[in-house]
Amino acid sequence: MENNSLDEYYRLFFQANSLYEKFAKVCGTNLQHLFLMRLLSETPNGLCQRDICSSLGVPKQTMSRILKRAVTDGFLEVRVSKSDRREKLCALTPLGQNRAKKLTAKLSAVENASLVKAGGGLAQANKFNKRYLDAFKDQINSLKKGN
Repeated sequence: MENNSLDEYYRLFFQANSLYEKFAKVCGTNLQHLFLMRLLSETPNGLCQRDICSSLGVPKQTMSRILKRAVTDGFLEVRVSKSDRREKLCALTPLGQNRAKKLTAKLSAVENASLVKAGGGLAQANKFNKRYLDAFKDQINSLKKGN
């Protein structure tokens, strides 16, 4: 891939991130809270902090602060896992479910309208991004091994 293409890839990546941050701000929240609500709305039984961090690409310390705030705000509850008593699961409270439903409905409406206006093609872009990220991960692993 040419350097100009990589520059464009970076620019688009940061622009997308910035737009999601602006969307979150318009909705009265922040990017991490927005995606936490979206993720947990898809997993009604809850997730452990490790899985949340992995899914959202957020460091454990940062996610701990976000989760504590969500608990304080009444959006989240932390409970012991039934399958592994050592594990704590984070799940939405009824207030959190309501908040997540509103946020994800707005987000989906904006994303879907944007896809229609852009002419679609997201499935192909996602396939490319998956291949690219897998290859990038392989290259990082090669660096770790000293190759």
